[in-house]
Amino acid sequence: MFKSVRTFMRRAMHKGNTFKTTVAQGTFVAATAFGLAIVCMVLGVLITMFHYRIDQIYWEHNSEKFVYDGYKDLPEEYKGFLFVNAPSSFPEFLYKNNANAFFSYKYEEMDAPYDFVTVGQLMRLHNCGSAIVFPKNSDELLSNGEKLEVLTYIRTDRTELYDANEYQENILKLYDKYITAENGNPQITIKPAEADLTGVSTTNPLKSSLYGFIAVVPLIIFIIILYTVMTGGTNVIAGEKERGTFAAIILTPSPRAAIVVGNVLGISALAVIPASIVCFLAFLLTGKFNVIGLVIAILLVISFAILVAAITILISIINQSVVSAQTAFLPVFLIILGIAVNCVQKLGIFEEFYLYFPLYGHFFGIGNALVAGYNYYTNYIPGAIVCIVLSLVLACLVMFISTKLLYNEKFMTNEGGLSAKEIRKSKKKHKSLGLDKLVNHAIFPVAVLSFVQLLALVPTAITYMRNDIYSDFITNLKDVSGIMDIMSVMSEILAMFLSSPVFLISMAIGYVILIAIYCLKVRVIERDRKPLQSIGFTGNHALRDYLIGLVVGFSLLSAVCLILVLAGNLSFHGIAVNTSTIGVVLAGIPMWFVQGASEEIMFRGYMIPRLEKKFGKIIAILYSSFLFAVLHGANIGFTWLAGINLFIIAVFFALIYYYTGNIWLTCAAHTAWNFCQGSLYGLEVSGSTSGVSILNSSYSASASPYFTGGAFGPEGGLAVTIVTVIGIVIMSVLLYKKSSKK
Repeated sequence: MFKSVRTFMRRAMHKGNTFKTTVAQGTFVAATAFGLAIVCMVLGVLITMFHYRIDQIYWEHNSEKFVYDGYKDLPEEYKGFLFVNAPSSFPEFLYKNNANAFFSYKYEEMDAPYDFVTVGQLMRLHNCGSAIVFPKNSDELLSNGEKLEVLTYIRTDRTELYDANEYQENILKLYDKYITAENGNPQITIKPAEADLTGVSTTNPLKSSLYGFIAVVPLIIFIIILYTVMTGGTNVIAGEKERGTFAAIILTPSPRAAIVVGNVLGISALAVIPASIVCFLAFLLTGKFNVIGLVIAILLVISFAILVAAITILISIINQSVVSAQTAFLPVFLIILGIAVNCVQKLGIFEEFYLYFPLYGHFFGIGNALVAGYNYYTNYIPGAIVCIVLSLVLACLVMFISTKLLYNEKFMTNEGGLSAKEIRKSKKKHKSLGLDKLVNHAIFPVAVLSFVQLLALVPTAITYMRNDIYSDFITNLKDVSGIMDIMSVMSEILAMFLSSPVFLISMAIGYVILIAIYCLKVRVIERDRKPLQSIGFTGNHALRDYLIGLVVGFSLLSAVCLILVLAGNLSFHGIAVNTSTIGVVLAGIPMWFVQGASEEIMFRGYMIPRLEKKFGKIIAILYSSFLFAVLHGANIGFTWLAGINLFIIAVFFALIYYYTGNIWLTCAAHTAWNFCQGSLYGLEVSGSTSGVSILNSSYSASASPYFTGGAFGPEGGLAVTIVTVIGIVIMSVLLYKKSSKK
C-alpha cells in the first residue's frame, strides 16, 4: 500500500508539472485576471504604506494647521463639517485653533448616534461631507475622566472625501491634547471609528505597515495553492482518461485508495513547496522571525493544500477530460478566493472563532502566525490546530468518496480518448450516482431562505436605528467576546425584532417571495406548466385538508404543553396580550401562515418527489428530514436532542404528505404548531424567543431543560419527542392500512 502511494505520489508530481492537453479558456482567463489582481494589490499595499509614511511626516509638521488639501476641490455642498452631540468645550477648542477658515462647522443633537440614515440626512441638510458623532452624554463622561468613543461618518458619493478620515482623527487627537491641557484631566483616549452598517467601534494594535501585509501574504498563498492544484490535479487523472492511459493504471494490482491518496499527496506537495517559500520569505520580511509561528503557518499551508487537492482529485475522477475538470473546478476556485477576499474585509473585526473553521482558519491562522511577535493575536495556536485537524478529516472524507467512485466503471476509464460529444452521449446512457442532486437539494433551500430573510431584516434594522434603545444596544456590543456572547446577542436581537410588526410583515413578504422563487424554478427550469401542483398543492379537498391540518397542529402542540404542565415544568398565568400588543399578534398571523407553507414546499412538496424518483421513498424521507434538522442547526440553543426531534418531526410530516398525497394538511399543521408555540403559548420557536403572545407562560424553577428544550424551546425537549413518536406510529398504521386496501 505505502509503496503504491509513493509511486503514485511521484507520478502525480511529474504529471502535475506538465501540460499535455488543452487548458480550459475560462480557467486561463480567470487565472490571468487573478494574477493581475494580486499584482495590483501588492503594488497598492506598497503605495499605501509609502503614502501612510508621507502623511505621517506631513501631519507632524502641519498638525496645528488642520491641513486637508482635498477640501479645496470639493463643491460647496460638501465643504461643511458636522459635529453631533459635541461637548461644550469643543466649539471653544475649534475657535482657539482658528480652524474655521477651512470649513463651515455645523452642530446638531440626536439620541441615536448609530442611526446612519439620520446622520446622512443631517449631512446633506447642512452641506457637510463628513461628520463626527460624540456620545449623548459627552460632558458627563469628560467630567468623570472617562474616555469618549466617537463615530466618524464620511459621505461616499465623492472620492475626494476618502482621505477625510485622517483629518477627522487629527482633530480628535488635538482635542484630546486640548482637554488634557485645559482641565488637567488624566489622558483621555478618544477612539474614532469609521462607521459601517453596524457602526461598531473596533480597535487593533497591529501596526499600519503590517495591516496590509497580513492580508496580502495569505491571499498570495491561497492563489498559489489553488492554481497549482487546479492545473496539476485536473491533469493527473482526467488527463490520463483523455489520453486513454488510465485503463492501464486501473488494471495494476495497486489499491484504488493508493491511487487517490498518492495523487492527492503528490499534487499537494507541488503546491506546498512554492507556498512555503512565500511563507518563509514573509516571515523574514516582518523583521521578527519566530519558529513556532513558522511551523504553525507551514502546517496550515499543508492542510489547506491537501484539502484542496482532495477536492480536485474528486473532480478529476468525475470528469473525462482536463478541460471539463478545470471547468468544474473553476467555481470552487472562485468560491475559495471569495472567502479569502471576505477574510481581508474582516481583518478589522477579527474574532477568535474564525480560527477554528477551515478556509477562514487557514487565512487568519497564517496571518496571525506572521505577526504574532507584534501581539496582534498571540493565542492563535489552539484554533490553528483545530482547523488543521478538521481540514485533514474533511480531506480524508473526500478521498474516501473518490476511492468509492473508482470502483464504479463509469468513473474509471475513457478508452480511446473519446470526443466531448461521445462523452456527453455516454453520460446520458449511464445512470449517475446522483450526488449532484443531493448537493443541489441541500444548497438551494439555504440560499433562498438566506436571501429572503436578509430582505426582511433590512427594513426592520433601519427602523430600529432611529431609536435610542438601538444605540444603547449597539454600544454594549463592544463587550461581546466569544461564541456564547454572540449567541446571547442574537437571541436579544430576535426577541427585539419579533416584537416589531414591521419585522413580522417583512418576514411574511419574504416567505411569499420564497414560494414564488420555487414556483418560478419549476416553471422556467423544469418547464412544468402547473408549478403549484408540482410542489404539492394538489387534491380535490384542499380546504378540508387545511382545516384538519390546523386542528392537528394545534392538538399536537397543546399535547406537548399539557405534558409539560402535568410534569410541573410549565405554568400559565392568564392573558398576556393587551391593546398595545394586539397589533404584533395580528401581524404575526400571516407570517406564520406563509412560513409554514414555505418550509413544507422546500422539504416536502418540492424535495421529496424529486428525490424519490432518483433514490426511492425511504431515502427521500430520510434525506429531506435530515436537511430540515440541519437547517435549524445554527439556531440559538440547538442541541443533539433538538436535532433528533426536528428529524422525527420532519419524518412525521413526510408520512402525512404520503398519506394525503399533497401538502395542504402539513402546511396547516406546521403553521398551527409554530403559531401555538410562539404567539399563543409564548414559548421559544426553534431558538427564537417569542415577542408577544396571547397567554402568559413561564417555566418552573425546577424545570429540566431536557424536558422543556431550554433556550431552543419545546422542540428541543423530551415532551415533543413523546408526542412526535406517537404521531409517527399512528401515521405508519394509517399508511399500512391504506396500502392494504389497494
